[in-house]
Amino acid sequence: TIQITEGFRTHERQDALYAQGRTQPGNIVTNARGGESYHNYGLAVDFAVESDGDVIWDIAYDGNDNGESDWHEVGEIAKDLG
Repeated sequence: TIQITEGFRTHERQDALYAQGRTQPGNIVTNARGGESYHNYGLAVDFAVESDGDVIWDIAYDGNDNGESDWHEVGEIAKDLG
């Protein structure tokens, strides 16, 4: 199961995320400024894997024990779906 955590972003929201870890407190979470992200055009989503009601933020998590990161598997499925 996946959980969509964010989709469309305004340029202002994107700029605020870009400032995080640079001029504002927190970790760097993006390298794109407002207008440079697919989120600004409704063409991207952020997601997390969910397991037994817990949101898993670890991109190396392999909940189905097939030797591949679930996060990467979801990304490949999304690409296949266009």
